[in-house]
Amino acid sequence: MQDIAKELGLDIEKFTKDLSDPGLQNLINRDLSEGMKAEVQGTPTLFMNGKSVNLRSLEGLQQMIEKEVKKGNPPAAKMDPDKRLSKASDGGL
Repeated sequence: MQDIAKELGLDIEKFTKDLSDPGLQNLINRDLSEGMKAEVQGTPTLFMNGKSVNLRSLEGLQQMIEKEVKKGNPPAAKMDPDKRLSKASDGGL
């Protein structure tokens, strides 16, 4: 990883220090755990109201949005950010 960091022009001293930072490791582990719970297989992964989006064409996304709007589900962008996070970690977003 050091070689890649050098190629990218990163500050190697800071990079090495950050690699061993327990706080950053906790954030990474939390993100990994949430991804596994949501059954994320790779990036990018797109979710809409807790459902994985497989049809990523403009038409497919539009159909999914229209379907969710008809159900009366609020757009996640208009929700309180704390509720969005808790719903996402519960699989509800």
